[in-house]
Amino acid sequence: MTELNLIPTVFIGLFGLIFVGVTGGLAVFNYLRLKKFASVEMTRVADVEEPLGKVQGKVVADEDNLMKAPFSNVECVGYYLAVEQLQIRMVTETIGNRRVTRPREEWVQVFHQVDAVEFAIRDKSGSADVDLEGVGSLDITDSEHVEKGQLSYGGKAWRRLEREFDEFRRFGSGNYRATEQLILPGDKLLVFGSVSLKGGNPLFRINKKKGQKELTLTDRSEKQVTARYKRFALGFAIASAVLCLLFVGIAVAVNLLMMKK
Repeated sequence: MTELNLIPTVFIGLFGLIFVGVTGGLAVFNYLRLKKFASVEMTRVADVEEPLGKVQGKVVADEDNLMKAPFSNVECVGYYLAVEQLQIRMVTETIGNRRVTRPREEWVQVFHQVDAVEFAIRDKSGSADVDLEGVGSLDITDSEHVEKGQLSYGGKAWRRLEREFDEFRRFGSGNYRATEQLILPGDKLLVFGSVSLKGGNPLFRINKKKGQKELTLTDRSEKQVTARYKRFALGFAIASAVLCLLFVGIAVAVNLLMMKK
C-alpha cells in the first residue's frame, strides 16, 4: 500500500479516535460519578460526615427573603436559568460521492446561571445549610417547577435579564428560548456533595481550594439518580463500542477499494 493510499485510513483513524475517545470518556465520567454517588450512604442530617454527604429533606428559607426568578418572575428560593439562541452553522456532509456544505439551524446555549438565597435542607434530625456558589446546574424534573418558553428579544422578560446580567446587553437580536428550574420553599430535595461540619449546621458547598467540586441538588430519589448514572454510563459505553466497530469497518472497506484501483 502506497503512502497516498494510507492517507484516507489515517484520516478515518483520527476521526474514529476523536469520536470513540469522547463517548468513551463520557462513559468513564458517568461511571465514576455513579461509583462516587453509590459509595456514600444516605444519612439523616444529624449523622452526615465529611468530606462527602448525602441527605434528603425539605427546603427551608426565610420567606421574607425570597428572590424573583429572572425569566418567570416567580418568587423562589433559587433557580437555574439556561438561555439558548437559534444559530445557523455551516456543516459539510457526504452525499453519495459528493461533499456538500449547507447551513443548519441549531440551538446553542449562550448563557446559564445558578443563584439562590440562604436556605437549608431539613429532616426530622436537623438542618443542613446549602451554598450554591460555583454550582453549574440543578436537576429539577417536576414540571410545576420548570418554566420553558420563547424569550422575546427586547420583551419584558428580556429587559429584566438585561437589568440583572450584563451579558444580555451585548446579545444581538435573534431567536432565543429559556429554561428555568425553580427551588421553592417546602420542596423535597436530595443533596449530595462536599460538606463541612465546622461550627453550627452542616454546610454543603463546593470548596475548590480543597478539591471538593461535587454538589448535586435534585428532586429525584436516590434510586432514580443511581439508575440515571447507570443509563448514561452504559449508553455511552455502547456508543463508543459501536463507533469503534463502525470506523474499523469503514477503514477496512476504504482499504479494499483502494487496493482494487
